[in-house]
Amino acid sequence: MFSTTSKYAIRAVLYLAMLDKKNDNPEKVLKVGIKKLAEDLKIPTFFLGKIMQTLAKNKILTSYKGPNGGFSFNKNPDEISLLDIVRIFDGDEVFSSCILGLNLCNHEGFKKEDCPFAQDLDVCVDRISQYLNNTYVGKVAKSLNKLDDIFMI
Repeated sequence: MFSTTSKYAIRAVLYLAMLDKKNDNPEKVLKVGIKKLAEDLKIPTFFLGKIMQTLAKNKILTSYKGPNGGFSFNKNPDEISLLDIVRIFDGDEVFSSCILGLNLCNHEGFKKEDCPFAQDLDVCVDRISQYLNNTYVGKVAKSLNKLDDIFMI
């Protein structure tokens, strides 16, 4: 349902939040470099770099340049919903277009009541949207026990 970009963005933000919660010195800004992020998350560096810059442009993260640069949170992870991240990369269209990609739904004059799936699937999509809207990065990071929990196998 979600793009690979959204999935990678969520994993990267969760990774930062998990490191952030382990930070013993809250006065020191925790910055993580793109190479470390990409290596640990097993995401291509160039692709992840674009994702992180997009998150910075949208004020989720702050980007620091230079040899000691990296990324850190611009907002409190407890105030960033998973929906905030999905919207940046997939927009609201992910919740309004046909999740099955049926040709029926793309015809001019199409009405939702013409689709045998729309009524049932819309309920599911609405629940997913509500879940993402009410689920915050900080909360998820606190529920994960170790960094390996967010790595792909």
